[in-house]
Amino acid sequence: MNSVVGGVAVFAGIMALFVTRNEPPTPVSASKEDILPPPPFLQGVKRCLKSRRFVILACSLGGGVGLFNALYNNLQPALCLKGYSETFSGGMGSLLIVSGLVGAAVSGIIVDKTGKFEQVMKISFAIAGLAGCSLSIAINYENQPWWVVASICGFGCFGFAIYPIGLELGVECTYPVAEATSTGLIIMIGQILGVIFVVTTNLANGTPSPRELAIQTCVTHNEDMDTVLTWKYPFIIWNGFVTIGIATFLAIFWPRYKRRAYEAQRKQIQMEK
Repeated sequence: MNSVVGGVAVFAGIMALFVTRNEPPTPVSASKEDILPPPPFLQGVKRCLKSRRFVILACSLGGGVGLFNALYNNLQPALCLKGYSETFSGGMGSLLIVSGLVGAAVSGIIVDKTGKFEQVMKISFAIAGLAGCSLSIAINYENQPWWVVASICGFGCFGFAIYPIGLELGVECTYPVAEATSTGLIIMIGQILGVIFVVTTNLANGTPSPRELAIQTCVTHNEDMDTVLTWKYPFIIWNGFVTIGIATFLAIFWPRYKRRAYEAQRKQIQMEK
């Protein structure tokens, strides 16, 4: 696995050596043709943090990334406690990633064709929240593999779908700040919140019941039994974070498409000429 991952990274690095342009020969959009150069880095950071819409988006999207990290970190020990095999637990982690890649690709095509960033993101956010709540319930029961699979697919597909859309909305809300600045802030906030969510949920671990100790597949030696913990309450806390984050985002986030407005203005001026 390390050889495959390392080989892909080396190949990408070698290919990057042949890139000699900072920008494509043809501007990708009207906002890239001229005028409105991005502000310096620190000034751009200040503009982002002063934008109420961007702060709401960054906390919601970053919180979503953090919640995903918390789920991914706790998924295997929660499943093995209910008797699911290591193969099934590992497969659920892979399914979460694969379904997310599919969802991100489909959502990208939809918003590219329709331009409805806000609507697609809010719908995806809501469905991902419902799937996440379903998973937090399903994971407390034995012998419910299809319930777990369906919840994982829904959470991964619609949860990942919001990520590329959210990054684009971040650019729209902060234009003409450089894309790397707004994107970097969202990613950084997501990592910070991820650490907070993982630590918070791990603090709520409890002692498993005799039934859970009898069916668990987490450890094979009796001397390691003290490492087996119940994940009922951590997932209740996780579920609460999901609900609060989605409800807040749906209620108070109403973006302004600054970059698109500028491009439309430029197009109108060119047509009048």
